[in-house]
Amino acid sequence: MLGPMSRINHLRVMYKKILNYIIKLLDEKPGLPVKEIAKKCRQEFKNDLLTKSIINKEYLYAKRNRMQFRSEGKNPPVWFNRDMPEIQLPQKQASKNLKSSRFKPIKLEELAHELHDWQKKAIKAWEEANCKGVVEAVTGTGKTYVGISLLRKFILEGSRCLVIVPTIVLFNQWKEEIESELGFKITSLLGAGHTNKLDLSQPVTLGVVKSISTASENGLLHGAFELLVADECHRYGSETFKVALLDDVKSRIGLTATFERSDDGVNEVLTPYFRSTKQLKSCVCFKYDFKQAKKDEIIAPFVSLSIGTDLDEDEMESYEECGKRMTQCREKLVYEFGYPKDFKKFMSRSGKKKNKTEGIIFNNFLSAMGGRKKILSESNAKIAFVQQLGELISNSNGSIVYVETKDAAEEIADKLWEFDFNTEAFHSGIKQKERELIFERFRSKETLCLVAVKCLDEGINVPDANCAIVIASSKQRRQMIQRMGRVLRKKHDETGSVFIHVYARQTAEDPKQKNVDDEHYLSVLTKEAECTDILNSEQFEEYDILPWIKEYVNWEIDEE
Repeated sequence: MLGPMSRINHLRVMYKKILNYIIKLLDEKPGLPVKEIAKKCRQEFKNDLLTKSIINKEYLYAKRNRMQFRSEGKNPPVWFNRDMPEIQLPQKQASKNLKSSRFKPIKLEELAHELHDWQKKAIKAWEEANCKGVVEAVTGTGKTYVGISLLRKFILEGSRCLVIVPTIVLFNQWKEEIESELGFKITSLLGAGHTNKLDLSQPVTLGVVKSISTASENGLLHGAFELLVADECHRYGSETFKVALLDDVKSRIGLTATFERSDDGVNEVLTPYFRSTKQLKSCVCFKYDFKQAKKDEIIAPFVSLSIGTDLDEDEMESYEECGKRMTQCREKLVYEFGYPKDFKKFMSRSGKKKNKTEGIIFNNFLSAMGGRKKILSESNAKIAFVQQLGELISNSNGSIVYVETKDAAEEIADKLWEFDFNTEAFHSGIKQKERELIFERFRSKETLCLVAVKCLDEGINVPDANCAIVIASSKQRRQMIQRMGRVLRKKHDETGSVFIHVYARQTAEDPKQKNVDDEHYLSVLTKEAECTDILNSEQFEEYDILPWIKEYVNWEIDEE
């Protein structure tokens, strides 16, 4: 058995052998991807532990070897010894042919929806920015049609287009909208059960970002497209998904309601990709907010009501204990590990942990924060209060109750069943196929109320839903805008919407509590409301809410 020093010497010798082998390999075969380098190393040294990540971390990207290796290209890069002169990388034959090939001519319909003025201005601003940029427009105003209009323009010019979406539900919505608006069936599909249906003889490829990323890493998409449309583009600033943003697509448009993230993804990934020139600090070429949308009558009028409830004694004790743990962990991370005090920057630092101790402390912080969220979402008083809103829900055209946990979703759905309407929980614990059926029942009005966790926050199109009830919230401005968008779309019957925010008093949710981490998320809701009010749950018992709603947003109220 080797002693400690012998083991260290053995490891040093092995490291040197592997390093020299990689150098020799790249001398003989320059331009190899890490996948191939790792495979050759495993074969040479008969060691299955020499994976791509080990070769990347310990050899190719290691600081001690920074003068030895260089890479060219991306998605994935190929590697050379640094002293080798730069060469023009050969294109894959498939990609080379794709650039010169064109899809079969198809007949396109005129757009079924005439573009609003704001959509025309957004397209013009994007074109003036050299066909690169992000359009930031609040949910419910018609961002999708900006993308579809550009698809039509590029297809007529003979250009192939790629549409990226973050979820299966949005995949299905985009597929339905494109086929309805442009009059042809999309058959080039990636993800959502269509993993092997890439067909580059077609004008449009539609894909879920996870599948697009995989296809990109495998080199299947490069050189194939002239336009990339990235829906909910703020989602693609992560390490996992940034490979879906193909570098060789010259015309790029991102669509989002809120161009922000809790990490550095906007500055480090999205802005460099979507901006038209390196001199620009921002890549957002056009903004359209609630104030403008309301003025243009693009969104429905709405009223908002905030209701304060109280945690019971045990809940408050647990809540305060979680708060103390959060404070202790945060102070340790700030003063011992140099974390920034700003909460957003503090959270973004989490992906850059340097050692095990730091990771444990940060995970304890997240655990305590999750404990607080659970208490606030599953508060006895909040769940009991939702039952008082049964009459309001029964007079709506569709209601969404937002919670933070699956348990709260199931319990509230059960409590609302005593009213004469169908209510269903909607969360990630339910199988995808069943969630799609639940959502279809909601759209068809067979189900009147969904009690949803975060999987309904983003992108879902529910044209006639006109009531949102938030039982627990993360205090993120982005999340509030997404949730408002679910019910603020223009209604077929020209009625308005109602937004109810239920909070726990004397907690971080309380709008009266000043908090340095508060991004004024409620101001997004109250600023443009026709009327807004703040009550406690006891006052609500005497509050005649239905006439108030009828006056401001023109609901038809059942007088019985």
